[in-house]
Amino acid sequence: MEAASAGRGRRGEKVKRIFERFDANGDGGLDREEMAALVVAVNPRVKFSEEQINAILDEVFRTYAEFIVPGPGLSLDGLLRTYDDGAGDVDRDFDALGLLLPTPPPPQPAADSSSAAAVMASEASSSSVAV
Repeated sequence: MEAASAGRGRRGEKVKRIFERFDANGDGGLDREEMAALVVAVNPRVKFSEEQINAILDEVFRTYAEFIVPGPGLSLDGLLRTYDDGAGDVDRDFDALGLLLPTPPPPQPAADSSSAAAVMASEASSSSVAV
């Protein structure tokens, strides 16, 4: 179950990165212009006509109306829902955009309490404070 949860988290992070890439004005939504840029960018081999783009955007904004914030446009949750519904392939789109997930830092070994005590004792004995 944890693996599925971790996979969902990574997937969500990928959608967030895609969203952030196209939320050009940073208002927390993808308006029609930003959505059009996303559609074109994740389909580099397809030459869309203006009518095709408008039809795609009309469908997205109609189907995901509950996720449309007046003004900003499609919310992050809305973009995640489009991917959940199979309207795109998160991994393919993420890769096509050349995006990367941050790599977590390697785990640090736990400090051994006896070695920590030895370091503190050493520092205390080399202190220049007069007692």
